[in-house]
Formats: sequence, structure tokens, C-alpha cells
Amino acid sequence: MSLFRIYMDGALFYHPHMSKLAITQAQIQEDAENIDCFVLSAPFNHPYLDASALIRSEPTRFRPN
Repeated sequence: MSLFRIYMDGALFYHPHMSKLAITQAQIQEDAENIDCFVLSAPFNHPYLDASALIRSEPTRFRPN
């Protein structure tokens, strides 16, 4: 299993070793003719859930070497 982190608008949104930064589901949709889509679900008590905004948020993935 690959360990990775997800940053949303520069803030750490998911970390595999931190239960408060959990996600429950994630899906990537790639489309050659349109903008790609990354949809994720997080628990209602996730500390940054309200800080992310639909359309404006830019997720980035970090995988340590």
C-alpha cells in the first residue's frame, strides 16, 4: 500500500497516520477533453472540511521517496 498525503489549497487535508485528518472515500475522474475531477469524502468532524471550497480547491498529492 502506498502512503501518501493530500493537501487542499496548501493545507494538509489527509495524512495516513493522523485519524483526525481521515478521508472515507476518494475517486478520481480523468477526462482528456475536460477538467479532471477528484472527489473525496471526509467525516463530519474533519477540521478542514469547511475550509475547502467546491471548484476553487486545488488538491496535491505528496508521496515520500
